[in-house]
Amino acid sequence: MDPLYMDTGTEFQHSQKPKAILVKLDLSGRITEAPAEFLACFHQDALELRGTAFLDLLDETIRSDFRKALLHAITHAEPVEFPYLYSLPPCDYHITIEPQLIQGLPASLNLLLSTRDIIENIPENLKQFLYRMRAGIHDSEDVIFLMDVQGTLLYITPAVRKFYLQPEQMQTYHHWIDPNDLDAVHKTFQAVLAGSVQVVECRLHASNGERPLVRIHFYPILINGQIIGVQGLINPSVSSTHYMGLMERRAAQLSLLNKIGETLSSTLNIDQALTYAVETIQKNFGFFHVAMFLPQPDNQRLRMAVRSGALAHILPDNHAIEMGQGVVGWVAANRQTLLVNDTNLDPRYLNFYPDRIPTRAEIAVPVLAGNELIGIMDVQSPIVNAFEAHDLQMLEAIAHQLSLSIQNARLVDQLQIRLEKQEHAEYLMRIQRDLLLNLSEKLNIHEALSSILDSLSSDKEIDSGAIYLADNQTGYRLAAHRGFSDRFISQGIYLAPDSPQALTAAAGSNVYLRVDDLPDGPEIPTDLLRKEGLRYLCILPVAHQGKSIAILVLASHGKIYFSEVFRDILEAIASQLGASIMRIQAENALAESEARSAAMLQAIPDIIFVIDKNGRYVASKIYPGDSLSDPDHSLAGKYISDLFSQEETQRALENIHEALQSGKTRQYEYTIMVGNPPALHHYESRIQAINHELVIAFVRDVTDAVEARKELEKREQRFRGLFENNRDAIFLINLDGHYSLANQQALDLLGYSQDEISHLTVFDIIDPREIPDAQQRFADLHAGKILPLYERTYRHKHGELIPCEINTSMVYDKDGKPLHIQSLLRDIRDRKQSDQIKSLISRNEKTILSIIDLYLETASLKTFIQEFLQLLGKAIESRSISFYKTDPAGNLQWTGSWQDQHNSLTTGLTQDVDQIIQTKSRWMSGETVIVPSDNPEIPTQTVIVPFKFQSKLYGLIIVEMKQKSDEQLKQDLALLNTIAHMIARWYQRYSDPSNLSLFDL
Repeated sequence: MDPLYMDTGTEFQHSQKPKAILVKLDLSGRITEAPAEFLACFHQDALELRGTAFLDLLDETIRSDFRKALLHAITHAEPVEFPYLYSLPPCDYHITIEPQLIQGLPASLNLLLSTRDIIENIPENLKQFLYRMRAGIHDSEDVIFLMDVQGTLLYITPAVRKFYLQPEQMQTYHHWIDPNDLDAVHKTFQAVLAGSVQVVECRLHASNGERPLVRIHFYPILINGQIIGVQGLINPSVSSTHYMGLMERRAAQLSLLNKIGETLSSTLNIDQALTYAVETIQKNFGFFHVAMFLPQPDNQRLRMAVRSGALAHILPDNHAIEMGQGVVGWVAANRQTLLVNDTNLDPRYLNFYPDRIPTRAEIAVPVLAGNELIGIMDVQSPIVNAFEAHDLQMLEAIAHQLSLSIQNARLVDQLQIRLEKQEHAEYLMRIQRDLLLNLSEKLNIHEALSSILDSLSSDKEIDSGAIYLADNQTGYRLAAHRGFSDRFISQGIYLAPDSPQALTAAAGSNVYLRVDDLPDGPEIPTDLLRKEGLRYLCILPVAHQGKSIAILVLASHGKIYFSEVFRDILEAIASQLGASIMRIQAENALAESEARSAAMLQAIPDIIFVIDKNGRYVASKIYPGDSLSDPDHSLAGKYISDLFSQEETQRALENIHEALQSGKTRQYEYTIMVGNPPALHHYESRIQAINHELVIAFVRDVTDAVEARKELEKREQRFRGLFENNRDAIFLINLDGHYSLANQQALDLLGYSQDEISHLTVFDIIDPREIPDAQQRFADLHAGKILPLYERTYRHKHGELIPCEINTSMVYDKDGKPLHIQSLLRDIRDRKQSDQIKSLISRNEKTILSIIDLYLETASLKTFIQEFLQLLGKAIESRSISFYKTDPAGNLQWTGSWQDQHNSLTTGLTQDVDQIIQTKSRWMSGETVIVPSDNPEIPTQTVIVPFKFQSKLYGLIIVEMKQKSDEQLKQDLALLNTIAHMIARWYQRYSDPSNLSLFDL
């Protein structure tokens, strides 16, 4: 494929390196993925470069050409080569733009960058010279070029276009010099290589067939005394031959002008005439850019309808300007031709895209029919003073011919439209008649809606459509469609209540508009409409009795306008659709309701009777084999008294009359002897009035349920007796671990009420250290394992830890499914305490027996406490001991204290009280508290031991002792806790310890 032309010059003859870099782009030219070697060129990471437009990485002088290559690849869905990008480091690249196709359409782009070795065929210093030269002369009005010593063109300024030369064909001077002058140019070039400056006059070989006479100046480029290339300048020659060439050019233009006039006069299609005029002017006269602007219906804007040339793929499809804005807007407002040969000097010029459009000269010519503005022909050039007077005259002549052609086409169109309107009106009337006749026969809503679309889409103005039905949320859901792609339909399956279509329907407005004028919306994006190829759209609300029930959407891929006659027919059909849709929906709803009612009656396992107010059976549904059935399974015509006793008949009639009078459902149970042999059966009857004469009764045989209920009640009574009277604590636990029920023994043991325990789980009231073991046993139960007896420490509501022996098991129903967990708890505190006392007696036998003897021998409680504290203090080597009682409010009352007279390092009563207050929340819950001294020079610690039984706190023993080893401290604490428990039991049983006996210990 031939490389596209670039403003930066033609191709270097470089050798291709084998290594290539693959960069992935989206269709907008932004980088989506690039390899590490590409990222390293720009010293950026992938996150910084991702999303960057590849165009922004290029030198400004070549962005326009890359954009052309990009648009060509996307538009034609084919690879495009882009030979040289000088700005990409660290060297030049040869690029191929390759579209990735899905079903023939580009989905993304691959950029293949192949490095070329520029050292082999061109010296580095010539390359650097080219870079420096190009930066300063690219926009020059003079034609300046650079060649290597072989005569290969390396660079030429864009101004060469004024000689109608195509730069992509200017590889060496042999390709753009007239063959008759090649010898002279060759000799001149050789003289330049010898080191001299040369000037030669010769003719160019232009693409339009002309042979302009020019003067070429050649200058050798020397580096360190060596010629590395040739720089040149091309100027028009002032010889008479040049003027003859201009005259020949004028004659060729006049001949082409006549040809354009003949073609336009024979063209009746306005769009074709505009397209032909614009493309012919651009291609044959070599203009840089030609476009035709058309006024919009509001006469406030001008839209670019046709364009050709270098800017065709740069300007957006919907490019438009305001009336009076820019050169084109000024011409439209003033109905006068305007020539601007230097846009920098004319304030009326406006460039919407200065970074992409290099316009320096512009002509705008109005196309008028009388005083009516048909359009504006706009011609632009990147060269200052590019246009002459004859260019203006030629464009005005073409505008006049175009105006005549458009007026002729309009006259023919008006005549054709009259004929088409008449034929179309008759055709639409037939469609309306056949459609309404067809709808009157349809019962299925989807068939009816599909029939509507089939009839309407057969018209030549419409080729696609959809019908949306209103839902309960005031939105609209697609019910039928024709002519749209699956991708389009998937986007518009539902219209939300706040969508433009739903709001239009709610307002009752009929909307007709071009797709290009449709505002973008989240339900159906405008871009999707363009890809669908739609051009015109109408939205018609369908209402019934003032309420919107549907939306009719019709579209055309070809038409850009629906005729008034056609609109009237569509609106008439839409207004009649409401009644037809409601009729079909009502009939369908009635049929569905009847079918649903019949199915529900068949599915109900109950016996069903229809009975009149006198107790006569009108209809019945009795299953064969039922206890109430007779041989023909029917009771029609019989009376209740034929089956029931007088007493039961009276009850039944009373419930029937109550149901007829109140309109409410009556429910009651009764028993009768039925069957062979006769047996007592229990029935449940629910009676509901149908009208003021009839009721419907649903009767169910509940004999099995009644017997089962009675048996269950017996079992529950037996279980309740065992549950409530058991001496052990019993819990029933749900499968998720929550307590569902507890007997009184369990509630008393832990201090909770039935309501409080129902909000707790098995993990909430045990010692936190035992939770992992409890979780494992809970999992074992669910796994079907049988648990042996085990011990668990529970926490009383007020904090006391209670050791228990537990027997836990899973309870299953008759089908083997788990129902709940049953847990039996036995309080083993006395057993534990006995074991602990025995253990302590073995270690501290002398101390404990001494305390017991002291109690038995001392009559005064105060004397007992004083001697008890002294005996205990010496036993554990304490510095001081204080004894406190608590009143019902939890306030402390000092009872007595002892202090070692041989040790002056005691904290004293004041510090004891402070320590007690600070740790109140802990010892109130029964916890032994150890408070280390805050004086590092006195290594002591204070131990606060509460004597508490069950939930009641009787007092505190506060001991100050020196710091001991862990083992010594453990033994002392065990002794203190044992004695505290003994004292608590004494206080719990008797108000005065002197009443205790040794047996109570």
